[in-house]
Amino acid sequence: MNAILGKRQIVIAALVVALGLAVYLNWQFSVAGDDLTATGALTSSKQYGDAAFVNTSGDATVSGSGSESLPSDASTTQTNAQASQYFVEARLNRERTRDEALDTIKDVLNNVDADAATQTQAMAQSAQIASNIETEGKIENLIKAKGFADCMVYLDGEKATVVVQSPELVASEVMQIKDIITANSEVKGDGINIVPVQ
Repeated sequence: MNAILGKRQIVIAALVVALGLAVYLNWQFSVAGDDLTATGALTSSKQYGDAAFVNTSGDATVSGSGSESLPSDASTTQTNAQASQYFVEARLNRERTRDEALDTIKDVLNNVDADAATQTQAMAQSAQIASNIETEGKIENLIKAKGFADCMVYLDGEKATVVVQSPELVASEVMQIKDIITANSEVKGDGINIVPVQ
């Protein structure tokens, strides 16, 4: 009987570790690839969110009365729409990943065969997810209050990644964002990665 309980505990612990790894990898791949992060630089030759459209040339034209070029406002509107779509998808992806993690934690907590240590660990993970959700929301609201159109914050222990809607960031904006994060979380300067999205 003890051998069965021991094996179940090992399996449950392995599942919890695998879930944590899956959540982390999903977050890493959804937030920024190696070629898209702006770590250590305020601008990058590649902008996260850039897209290539079929039949798009340097100057788009409107058919009708001659071939007028689209005003720059139309280009800005299209760029803003792309960035907004990115943030919508990122929020949905983050919510889906967290829901999956919480479902697994609930399964562990509802398992009558799980030992006290496993259930305590699952409760701690659940509390950490809830704390991250609250802190990320607070930081996102404070960053938006500084004039940014949108942003996403991902907390992971002593690291934070901030994706902010801006074509590029000046040093004062980077400092504002870092100050908000350090004042409202356990993350310090070296653990903050800021990624501008145009």
